[in-house]
Amino acid sequence: MSFFIRPLTGIGATYSEIKAQRHSIIIEPNVPVIIGKCNSDKHKNDNLLGVYEGVTTDRIIKYLGASRGKYYKILTTPESFTKVKDAFLIFNGKIYNTCFLLIDEAHKTIKDVDYRSDIVLPMNDFFKFKGRRWYLQLRLNSVTHVLKRTVSVSLRLNLHTITLRRLI
Repeated sequence: MSFFIRPLTGIGATYSEIKAQRHSIIIEPNVPVIIGKCNSDKHKNDNLLGVYEGVTTDRIIKYLGASRGKYYKILTTPESFTKVKDAFLIFNGKIYNTCFLLIDEAHKTIKDVDYRSDIVLPMNDFFKFKGRRWYLQLRLNSVTHVLKRTVSVSLRLNLHTITLRRLI
């Protein structure tokens, strides 16, 4: 299990997971990011499926069946993650041992939970995945270089408390 704190987005976390030679479920906080990745020429041969409002469980099951011999690369919003889980249960029932889970831009979960209550749904399953990673961006303003101290963030997820530390 990995937790990464990074000061910037756009440094290749999602790209690296899309190119990784394993089945992956990548949770992105926004639909435009998913559509952009799925339509990108960089990923035209990467077997991507975007899952968000309007994409059905049946569509995901068809994708899984058509992807035999290829790596699954499913990009989903947090709110549509349940559809991905349901599709795997119907297809082969082995989501937690089959797929690597990447929660990208996890800081949006904390920021957006007030008006997107379902954004936290994937957190209930995070620790069930054999392979998992959580990317968190902390924007540290210009004061941080003066303070030169350690920033700690404690998170409580399903009886697991994790302290993330990064030396500034």
